[in-house]
Amino acid sequence: MKKIIVLIVIIATLGLLAGLVGIIFRFGIFYKTSADPVPLEAMRQCYSAADCEPVGCGCDCSGCGGFSFEDMVNKQYVNSWYKQKSCKPADVCPMVCCMARTIACESNICVAK
Repeated sequence: MKKIIVLIVIIATLGLLAGLVGIIFRFGIFYKTSADPVPLEAMRQCYSAADCEPVGCGCDCSGCGGFSFEDMVNKQYVNSWYKQKSCKPADVCPMVCCMARTIACESNICVAK
């Protein structure tokens, strides 16, 4: 009789554990879900030019007052921009003379002028 009770307790315990594991995986308690990417329009929003930073996977123009960039985003989204583009900033760009540009915030959007 004791063996049957022990067996019933073990089966009930295993059933509870299996249910708990199912709940954990159903609601994603122990693993992170990837966040939706930030839309580019949101990345470009700013209040002043100080909020903005140029980003780029390669060299566009550098030296002589210009800077290398593909896009302009809010500083808080620089890492997100590179992650979405699957690239890193260029380590070294050639010292090519180019038109001087400045970072600006126009109509709450980061731009290069």
